[in-house]
Amino acid sequence: MSQIYATATHLATGEVVQTLGPFNTLHAARAAVVEAVGQVLLWERQDPGVFVAEKYPLLWRVEERSTVQA
Repeated sequence: MSQIYATATHLATGEVVQTLGPFNTLHAARAAVVEAVGQVLLWERQDPGVFVAEKYPLLWRVEERSTVQA
């Protein structure tokens, strides 16, 4: 099973400063980031299932993460 999360990383320090999710779709995660930022962002596909957008000083990354259940 996988879940989708959005994380904000500070560009200068590399520190993850915010995480949103889990979401059911990549679109829902990107929409939540837009709402949190307060403006439309230009998303770039980095890898399959991974989108990034910069809103200085943060880099937002939306990705699908696998969850392993025991």
